[in-house]
Amino acid sequence: MITQEKQFRTTLILGRFQPLHIGHQYLINTALSISDSVLVLIGSSQEESTNKNPFSYSLRKEMLQRVYGDRIKIAPLKDLGLGDVTGWGDYLLSEARKIAPDLDCFLFGEEKKCERWFSKEVKESITLYKVTRNKIKVNATKLRELLKEGNIEKVKTMMDSKLTPLIPKLIEITKEATSS
Repeated sequence: MITQEKQFRTTLILGRFQPLHIGHQYLINTALSISDSVLVLIGSSQEESTNKNPFSYSLRKEMLQRVYGDRIKIAPLKDLGLGDVTGWGDYLLSEARKIAPDLDCFLFGEEKKCERWFSKEVKESITLYKVTRNKIKVNATKLRELLKEGNIEKVKTMMDSKLTPLIPKLIEITKEATSS
């Protein structure tokens, strides 16, 4: 069997995955297609039970594992509260390289802030790989609204079918987090 050599050794993806949806999966699947290894850092890992971050780190990790199994590495990343500054990008890569020293790519969606996170020196040490999600019109804020409404059929269109058994739990947690 001939295997095609991938463009990168290890690609990093950062997300809050509140919850994991098909847009996130598009990014992860792209990373898997271009890289030998994919490291997914779950951002704001210490946050849970809030309107913006209702789900715990362990539940977000479970969602990723249900879809990807052992095809990706998953680790937590605490938010420093620095905002969109180069200190954040330097922290992000420093933490990622503790897990994946051969990291050579950071893949992200169309969020312009991601490009502002890195100092010139850091940008020279890693490829910033921007992926457009024009064909996938989904975002976690809208998905959390649908979960709060209990709109299971619409939620199913935005999430992998492997996550369907978790939907009642996601609805319950979202309603609890947004009622306080």
